[in-house]
Amino acid sequence: MAETRETPRGGGAAQHYRFDGELFGDDDAREVLVRLRALTDGTRRLSDAFASELGLHPSDLRAAELIGQHWREPLRMGELGALLGLSSGAITGTVDRLEARGLVERRRDGEDRRRTYLRLTPEGEAAAVDFYRASALRLEQAVAGFDHEEREVIARFLDAATTAIRTSEGRDGTSGAASRARG
Repeated sequence: MAETRETPRGGGAAQHYRFDGELFGDDDAREVLVRLRALTDGTRRLSDAFASELGLHPSDLRAAELIGQHWREPLRMGELGALLGLSSGAITGTVDRLEARGLVERRRDGEDRRRTYLRLTPEGEAAAVDFYRASALRLEQAVAGFDHEEREVIARFLDAATTAIRTSEGRDGTSGAASRARG
């Protein structure tokens, strides 16, 4: 279904689907899509390797990543469940597994004990730093090859692409096509 070929502007091998031409009439847009797909696939493989190293399912790692991203304003259990599209029972199981591995801790709100906030433990933060350090350095080197104005364009594009993907999601967090397929 996918073919690998050199991209016309360099950048290594990229995956093209037979139907890419039906999705994008603009060759430049198609090439950007292919590169985004390669980045997304690489990021997914890196996260899967980290999950495997920790003995976690990738969905449990995704929960830990979300908890780590919300360090300024910690997530409550229900908020994490909503972000992941999981029921309260499923999110409790996820957090139980992360807590058992020493990666996440629950903290009760001092004013309202019904509220439970989630934080990465120091061990959870250290595991993430240790695992992702090498890729972070390589990404930093890649970004260093662009001047400030180019970085601003890249950031604007990534923000626009993220918004486009998020607004394409169905209400249940799946794509419209997936929702239609379940029909």
